[in-house]
Amino acid sequence: MLAVLKVPTIINIALNILFSLLMGIYFTERGWSELLNIMFRGFNNRTEIVFIDNILDRGGLTSMLELISLIIFAVLLGGLLEKMGVLNSLLKPFLHLIKKKLHLISVTIFSSILSAALGCNQFLAFFLSLLTK
Repeated sequence: MLAVLKVPTIINIALNILFSLLMGIYFTERGWSELLNIMFRGFNNRTEIVFIDNILDRGGLTSMLELISLIIFAVLLGGLLEKMGVLNSLLKPFLHLIKKKLHLISVTIFSSILSAALGCNQFLAFFLSLLTK
């Protein structure tokens, strides 16, 4: 709902976290500190079903730090490659081919594959393909 009202993303996320914590307090009868601990470290509960235990014991924000740092470094590397002109020099030979939407799609796909092969990182390929537009 807040996205429809064009509320800034940070405020939207903060309000969603706050509302989720209030719902957690109401429905689970746990305190703020316990719910914040679950949010950062993850939920641990043992059932007699191993499959359910594997789903529930995934971890919280701390388990995602490796992925978050990978995304941050991919964005930094993409920005560095753009500022140094590497991206433009790689794509310049193909820019004259863009005359139709299909050509733009083809060049974007090719640049994504090329950046994935050279950068060995799918996040870098994704962000670099966004920069070519």
